[in-house]
Amino acid sequence: MKPATRRNLIVVIAATALSLAVVNLAIWGKERHLAQGEAVFLELAPVDPRSLMQGDYMALNFEIANRIREAL
Repeated sequence: MKPATRRNLIVVIAATALSLAVVNLAIWGKERHLAQGEAVFLELAPVDPRSLMQGDYMALNFEIANRIREAL
């Protein structure tokens, strides 16, 4: 095998290993967060329901956002 070809193979293997390591670390962190994270439930404020069949989409309105607006 030529030295340039061998070097290219080493670079490809190293880049692949690094990419897989980064992806696996990200997955591990998210899995840990899901396992140990705290669930947060936010109350929805009443909104005008619209029909999705008519092409209208409903925006979520959280009660906490209303309280923050009132406080400001």
